[in-house]
Amino acid sequence: MLDAPEALGAIAGGGRANDGFKLHLKVALAATCLGLWLLWIGILGGAFGEAENRIDFHDVWAGASLAADGDASAAYDDARLAAEQEGLPGSDTGFYKWLYPPVFFLFVLPLGVLPWLAAFVLWVVATASLAITAVRRASGEWMALAAFMAPATFFNFLIGQNGLLTAGLFAWGMLLLRDRPVVAGAVLGLMTYKPQFFPLVLLALLAGKEWRAAAAACGTAAAIAVTSLVAFGPATWDAFFETAADAGREIYRDGGFVTLEKMASVSAMLTLAGVSATVSQVAQILASLAGAIVVVVLWHRKTVPEYRFAGLALASLLATPYLYQYDLTLLALAVLWMGIRLRAGSELILWHRALFVVALMAPVLGTAMAQQTGVVIGPMVILSLLVLVCAKALPGSSRTSLQGVISGVRS
Repeated sequence: MLDAPEALGAIAGGGRANDGFKLHLKVALAATCLGLWLLWIGILGGAFGEAENRIDFHDVWAGASLAADGDASAAYDDARLAAEQEGLPGSDTGFYKWLYPPVFFLFVLPLGVLPWLAAFVLWVVATASLAITAVRRASGEWMALAAFMAPATFFNFLIGQNGLLTAGLFAWGMLLLRDRPVVAGAVLGLMTYKPQFFPLVLLALLAGKEWRAAAAACGTAAAIAVTSLVAFGPATWDAFFETAADAGREIYRDGGFVTLEKMASVSAMLTLAGVSATVSQVAQILASLAGAIVVVVLWHRKTVPEYRFAGLALASLLATPYLYQYDLTLLALAVLWMGIRLRAGSELILWHRALFVVALMAPVLGTAMAQQTGVVIGPMVILSLLVLVCAKALPGSSRTSLQGVISGVRS
């Protein structure tokens, strides 16, 4: 979500002449991305012949459809879910499993009563709006336009995954934390739909003594869990725990239904490199502990908000073994916050920009590189950014407010 045209302008020398160039370049690129997405909608809808490629949204719509029919637990039954996905574009190439906890049905239930293509458009627009409005709130109007063009954003546009929902909830939770901590906590509690990202978020709130936000997060998490239990029944939760256990084992086994080449976790990197499951699990646990330590230090010391937010996003990514490329919207958020802070302090130099570009391209290049070389670059990129955050944040304990930084950037 880094402003690529702005970076190019800065490298070229900046100035008022560049402002018009950057504006026109952004608009042109955004229009191109929108046009490509509309073309993709047409392909999926059969306007240009039969679409051969399946997309990840198939499992979201199929699970929501089963839940809307009063049979949510069937989403965890591979045969039932596959049957629900029959006839969708590219579905003859296989199907996507439902791996989410039952609380996710509360997010997607309305989609199950719509035709799948209409549901796809609604899902992408809604989740993208959540994420991009947060970016606009944090950094200004044109950075939000750049966020629309970011690879991680566009990747989620094409396959209908939930990376933008995760990024939107995380970003709004961080942005509301200072002035509306209860609302911020409630928003962050919704992240339990993807439970691997919630533990470090809660740890950060506790380390930062954000007691009201932490209580609201826990309360929201408990409320939606109980609601899903009542709405969909205990059998749905039993099915989820069984499916989650199977998925956990697959992460450490090359050739299973989990595609390691598309992942960006420490466990995927080591497993794909031929390391034993035991060693991979130990390394993942150590990475999780390291991430937790960084979060406690950054939030307990009350470092500047951008570094706290970026550090938490990066540590959350590093800590989870189940991390697909579409989840790297959180990585893009980290790049955004780091870029804001470094630029405000006149510390944004060329090698920072180069690292940011590599990070932003990780969703595009990571899978291709892993397929060709067997090397997963995601963890190395995440760790590099986390080291940079620590190097910049920990020598001092400035309490500069987020609003003050934003004002400095805009001026």
